[in-house]
Amino acid sequence: MEILCLLFENPSDDSVELAIKLIKECGQKLSQLCPRILDFIFTRLRFLLRETSLDKRTLNMIEVLCAIRIDAFKANPPIPSDLDSVHGDDQYTHTISLTDPCEPEPMLGMRKI
Repeated sequence: MEILCLLFENPSDDSVELAIKLIKECGQKLSQLCPRILDFIFTRLRFLLRETSLDKRTLNMIEVLCAIRIDAFKANPPIPSDLDSVHGDDQYTHTISLTDPCEPEPMLGMRKI
């Protein structure tokens, strides 16, 4: 969701196209986990259809995405059936935020001879 918000902050053809590709891949899972946020994203996309000077190709991509949403993202299931999942005990999860400042380690750029 953070990535989508960042892509829509200053919408350009490239950022909107990237957001559309991301929504196509993750849309079904997003509609299960946070449907209200997905509704907000599609409201933003509909606004871009009316009020922007985006390229015609990008506007067509938005219209196609709306049709895919009506179809409930059936072409892109949340987890492909042929994907080998890792057992829960063997998984490592790292939670990071895209907006939090990251402090580099001071010795990371130093070389030892």
